[in-house]
Amino acid sequence: RRKTHVDDPRAAEASERLAAVLRAVSDAVLEVDEHSVVVAANRDHSRFVIGFVNTNPLTQEVNDYEINGLEPGVTYYAVIVAENGDAVMVDPAPFWLTAGSDVVKNLVYLKPRPHFEIRNYRLPGLTKQRLLAFIAYERDRDLAHIMTVPFEEWGKYLLISRYMMDREESLTAAPSTFTYYFVYGFVTEPVRAETVSDIVSTVTASGLLIPLELAATRKQRTLGYISAGDDFGRGYFELLFSAANYYGVVGEDRYRFHLGEDARSEKVINPLMGGSAYLGDGDDSGLEVPPGSIDDPSAISSGTKIVVLKLEPDTMRQAVAGGLARHLFSRRVPNTAYPGELMSAVYDMQLQLVSGPLASLAQNRTVTIQLALSSAAVPAEAAQYRLHTFNEQQNRWVPETGTQSIDWATRTMTAQVGHLTAFAVFKVAASTGVEPGPQPYDGPFAAYVYPNPARAAADLRFRIALPQHAGQATLPVTVRIYTMAGKLVRTLNLGELATGMRHDVSWDAVNEGGARLASGVYLFHLKAGGVHSELRKFAIIR
Repeated sequence: RRKTHVDDPRAAEASERLAAVLRAVSDAVLEVDEHSVVVAANRDHSRFVIGFVNTNPLTQEVNDYEINGLEPGVTYYAVIVAENGDAVMVDPAPFWLTAGSDVVKNLVYLKPRPHFEIRNYRLPGLTKQRLLAFIAYERDRDLAHIMTVPFEEWGKYLLISRYMMDREESLTAAPSTFTYYFVYGFVTEPVRAETVSDIVSTVTASGLLIPLELAATRKQRTLGYISAGDDFGRGYFELLFSAANYYGVVGEDRYRFHLGEDARSEKVINPLMGGSAYLGDGDDSGLEVPPGSIDDPSAISSGTKIVVLKLEPDTMRQAVAGGLARHLFSRRVPNTAYPGELMSAVYDMQLQLVSGPLASLAQNRTVTIQLALSSAAVPAEAAQYRLHTFNEQQNRWVPETGTQSIDWATRTMTAQVGHLTAFAVFKVAASTGVEPGPQPYDGPFAAYVYPNPARAAADLRFRIALPQHAGQATLPVTVRIYTMAGKLVRTLNLGELATGMRHDVSWDAVNEGGARLASGVYLFHLKAGGVHSELRKFAIIR
């Protein structure tokens, strides 16, 4: 075999074998406890090869590494995983392979720096008097302290009062009524700090920063903030999180908190490895990004930030009515011309490069979003709940296509989406509906449109005959409508339909945007679970 040294791996040949030295910065040797394994992976992990590291058994120092079984023609990245599995270093320069060479690619191991994940909740309308009463309750558990406070307000006071015990003096400078921002989160690895004050400082802030608690693991911290003064003119306050890990590497992350936003979660991930961020604390809404989903080479070296933003219905109403000014929000607030009853908060999902700009999803890749349903949502009406996205160009809410499901145990809707913006769940008037009186049926599976051609939307029906099937009382049925050129114009999730029955289902013959379909020939594709499917033509004549 021919051996090739890879200094610029994008311009070099390679083969089924990759091997070289593995060193820390400035050619320092690595200790065996600083690594676990070296792997080669492509962007979406569909190709993933584990290598091995050779060590000196006497000195416990790393000598070199080797990865065998690489596939020619595949673009790989080299990944070093720390022994505890918490830290991953990705070499940002990709390499690819051609047969017939042994390849040398020296890796420099950069010890991981800590990243600070943040989550925050906005608690408006607190009063100093009531908060002090709940602190007194936390201290002696005497309900007499809080019985004059309306029960519906207990939740927000209980959230923070236990953290505020023995910190009443920090409220001395607070106004009698205020908005409290509860900020907490995790660090990717333990840090060398004794208190929250050692980690958090203000950058641009005029209010009151209240350090609360640093966990014994040195990986979780909580703090409070009461906005004041110039915060209201700016619309935000900004904090710096900074600390060194046990390698002595300092990590710094700045976060800006806009005063009008009800909750926010931000987390830095490496796009080659993927990751997720959720709001937490009773709200399971969030965003999951699979490996290789982000189409930006610089994201691998600099990292990508997942941002999940929450706006409560009351906040939406105040913002649209002008009660909350535009500069109190980091993003444009969607309008409240809702297509139906709002069954969730509004959640804005974003991906940002750590350097600032928005990151874009790779072509034909999807991410998973999860939205918490409101307490008004009930299983009996599940067929009417539909995910919508806010189209900023059209300034309106439009139905989101693709598979959507509800987990009633967690009261969340989950969907796969190929873009990121503001999302919400609405209860919409059924544009499709199963006609009354399904009829018993014992024949073969059948599905078709009638009348065909249809001259008016009111006349158009789907007839779906589902035979009995292996003890399944129902089957999930989905209909997709395409043009003859193959363009998807409408997805109809009909829910669970009973087997052994014939169903007639109405449709209003409009596309996903609510516009009437033009005259022409279309394709009707129906799937019933993984059991039955049918593809047929039908015509609309206006």
